[in-house]
This record gives sequence, structure tokens and C-alpha cells, in this order.
Amino acid sequence: MGTISLFSARTAAVIGRPESEEDALDLAKKLSAIFSARAVERQMRGLAPRIELELIARSGLLGISVPTEYGGIDVSNSIVSDVAALVSQADASIGRYLQDHFYILDIVRAVSSENFKQRNFSRALSGALFGCLAGSDDTTARKDLSIETSGSASTVKIPAEIAGQDSLCDWLGLVARTRDDCTCLAILDGHRFPSIDADDFFPYSGRENLNTSREFYLADGSIGTIAELRDMPTSLALRELIGTSISLGTMAATFSKALAIARTVSLSLAEDGGAAVQDNSAVSDIGSMAARLDGARAMVERASKLLDIAQVTPGTATIEDARRSALAADIVVSEAATTIQRLFGNLTAARSASRPIHGDGMASSFSGNPAHTSEHCYSELGALHLATS
Repeated sequence: MGTISLFSARTAAVIGRPESEEDALDLAKKLSAIFSARAVERQMRGLAPRIELELIARSGLLGISVPTEYGGIDVSNSIVSDVAALVSQADASIGRYLQDHFYILDIVRAVSSENFKQRNFSRALSGALFGCLAGSDDTTARKDLSIETSGSASTVKIPAEIAGQDSLCDWLGLVARTRDDCTCLAILDGHRFPSIDADDFFPYSGRENLNTSREFYLADGSIGTIAELRDMPTSLALRELIGTSISLGTMAATFSKALAIARTVSLSLAEDGGAAVQDNSAVSDIGSMAARLDGARAMVERASKLLDIAQVTPGTATIEDARRSALAADIVVSEAATTIQRLFGNLTAARSASRPIHGDGMASSFSGNPAHTSEHCYSELGALHLATS
């Protein structure tokens, strides 16, 4: 059991850790159901997913990709993708946090220092959420992200365009270069990082001293040299794959809404005394959506397996296969998402034309409902772990 310290100085116990891939998937499904009840109202209010991220941290899901030799269960990339997709069915923005988190943890594997690995993997197992500073998406770190060392102090200059990061992460990963041209992963304190004011970088902000970057001090032990640069492409492929899985999750959510609409229309016709005749167009649309969703899932599954192979037996051929497959999955999912959204629009238009229906069969507002308070969500999370233990 570990502790987490998300978004404030207080600490809270991690309720438990998934002990198998099946546990991880089961928890992700149940958490997604909890998140769905809050998603609509939270997005309408423009609220950050603080409770949701804390629930994920307490559940132990943030440590599922940690290698077994460091105390984790080292799930396959397929499970990581499935977890991101399930969570994204409720809220894609939460899936994006997981995308950055698992991406940074995968880069940690490539660092040569065992102490660096142990420290950061332990943080993940204890429920710490890792974020990724924008710009850390190249196999050879950006030229303008350089780490300078003077004596025992190390600093990195943060460019203006990546200074304004949100503060919901405990730690922020940044791929940068040292003066001797080594590629490194720097881990910055996410609670201190918001002290950088992005407005200082832009004209007409009312600030007298305008700069294009801000120097940030790095704590001892927060820099790890990436020993094998060939591992970076697999990390990038994982990030692409999780991004595709997020889209897959939103597609699945749209498909569920489409099914709910079809059932609602059918029931309304029956209540009016009309014959429950299936609309051939609606049936065709639903079938087409289901086929595209299944095809997209198959592409993501194939890309996940190829990435597993590339990580176990890294080589030019296996890495290229993994990256091409991840790119192909992204293309297929993007095209399928466009088609599913269009077909969903057809269904909603047909429903409106047949009869005005109040509600869409999905969760609406939760204002004033005690079942959506953080305390209730935490108790539900405890029950989930009891059920899976």
C-alpha cells in the first residue's frame, strides 16, 4: 500500500493494486461507469477531472505498466490501450492524462540509472500521476530543451510555448539534451511547475520583463540519461497507440448512444400504438457502426501485439513494424470515427423527425445528487477493490 499526494499537500492511501491484467480491466470498466455519471455536468461547468484522477490514483491503475522487477505487474500494451479506451468512453480528457503518464513511464525503462528507475516506478506504484511537457515527442530531444549543469546544480530553460501546462500532475517528464549531447529524461515537480507564469512570455501582458524562456531548477536525482535511444521509437509508438485508443473509446461511447436512441425510438412507437417496425436505414447505420468499431478494435489489438514484440526483441524491423502498425491503426480509427459520427447524426435527425424525445437515454445532470460527491465515489472505489480481491 502506498500514498498519493495529488493536487494538494495532503496524502491519501492507495486502496489497492491490481494483481492481474483481468483486475486492471475490471477496475477500468467500473471506474468508467463512475466517471460517466459526472462527465456531462463537469464538462458543462468546465471543471478539471480532479476527483476522477484521484480515483484512478487510489485504484492503483497508474502502476500497471511498471516492470515486475520493480514491483509492478507489467501488463501488455493491449491492456494499457484497453484501459485508456475504457476510461475515454466516459471522458476522453482523462484518457489523455493516462496517455502522457504511460508514455513517460515507458521512457523511464530506457534510462540507464537503476536508482532513477526505482524512484519513479515507486512513485507510480504509490499513485503518482506523471505528465508530459509538450515538445517531448521527438526521438532526439528538441534543440531548445537543453540541460545546463554548473557544479551540483542543473537547470533547464522552458520555452514559452510549453510553459503553460496544467497542474493536475504530480510529476512532469521532459526529454532534453545535455551540453555533451546526451539525451535525458528530466522529471520536474508538478506542484512547483505552475509557479511559471506563461503570461510573462507574451507582449501586452503588463509585465516589464519579457522573456522567451524561463529557467527551471532540477532537483538532485531528477535527471536520467537514456541509454538506448532505439527504445524511444517504441515509446513514441505507445503514445500514438494510446491516443488511438482514446479515439476508440469515444467511438464506443457514440455507438452506445446510438443504440440507446434506436431503442428509445422503437419504444416510443410501441407506446403510441404503432407497429414496432424496424427502420431499415437505422438498422443499416447501426450495423455499419458496429462493423467499423470492430475493425478499429482489431487494428489497435494488432498494433499492440507488434509493439509488445518490438519491446521484447528491439530491432530495426520490429520497431518499424510496430510504428507502421500504430500509424495504420490511427488512420483506420480516425476514418471510422468520422463515419460513426456521421451515422450517429443520421440517427439523431431521424429521431427528431419521428418524435421529440426528452433525454437521450444517457446520464444527464447530477446537480444535488449525493451519489456524485467525492466521498461517495471513494466508497464505491473501495467496494470495487473488495469485489476484485
